[in-house]
Amino acid sequence: MVDCFSGKHIREVAELNRITKTKTHLVVLSTLLMTVTAGSARTTTVGNDPSADFNSIQRAIDGANDGDVIIVAEARKTKVAR
Repeated sequence: MVDCFSGKHIREVAELNRITKTKTHLVVLSTLLMTVTAGSARTTTVGNDPSADFNSIQRAIDGANDGDVIIVAEARKTKVAR
C-alpha cells in the first residue's frame, strides 16, 4: 500500500513543524531569560555616607552573592597598633 500525500498536506505538516520549532525556541529563550534575571548580580556600596548600603567591608562581603560587585568609597582609617 502506498500513501499519497497532496501538496497541501505536505505544506500543512511543514507549517506545523515550523510552529513547533518556534514554540520550542521561545520556551528555551524564556527559560534562559528567567535564569539570567534570577541570578543577576547586584552592586553594593560601602562607606560612611548614609546612602551607602554598608559601613563595613566585612558586612558587605558577608551579604554578597557570587557575581555581586562591592564598591568601597575612598576613606582613611587610622588604627593604632598596641
